[in-house]
Amino acid sequence: MHFTTLASGSSGNAILVGEDNRHLLVDCGISGKSLLHNLSRLNISDSEIEGIVVTHEHVDHIRGVGVLARKLNIPIYATSRLWEAMSPSLGKLAENQRREVQESFSCAGLDVLLYPTSHDSRESFGLKISQTKHNNIRNLAIGIATDSGMITEAMHRHLKGCDAFVVEANYDDQMLKFGSYPAYLKSRCLQLCVF
Repeated sequence: MHFTTLASGSSGNAILVGEDNRHLLVDCGISGKSLLHNLSRLNISDSEIEGIVVTHEHVDHIRGVGVLARKLNIPIYATSRLWEAMSPSLGKLAENQRREVQESFSCAGLDVLLYPTSHDSRESFGLKISQTKHNNIRNLAIGIATDSGMITEAMHRHLKGCDAFVVEANYDDQMLKFGSYPAYLKSRCLQLCVF
């Protein structure tokens, strides 16, 4: 099992998780063209991408989701509330590309468990992605948590036993106070971050 961050930050987020030549994208907040370029730099063919899971509906997590899903003819996995929030931004999709999930699903030979995180979106999820169980082989698991204002009990419970973590933790008090963000965004970030 392997993973890599393809993009991170306010300009776009995307994480690749896979095993052998089968991969799942976690978000696609950059253009489809940029994402495919990043994959080619890793010698990963676009035919190896089997789906996209969306953690929440903010544009820095879904910017390229619709375009990429159409280009690669792959499904998008999201909860019903996320589908309501993001559908207008994704463009026209084939019916079989719209996969509504609740707590767990499987894609690319991986089992995906969603757990709630603390973020100001319609819904926000972190993920625990595990290898599908094989006979007597220890399965590896990766925990992913982005854009969470605090570490919750659900995060602790669901991420216990992970072999690796991807955690986006970029809060900086001084940068927030003196940076170029508008006042409403500074206030939002201060309210969400609990230490």
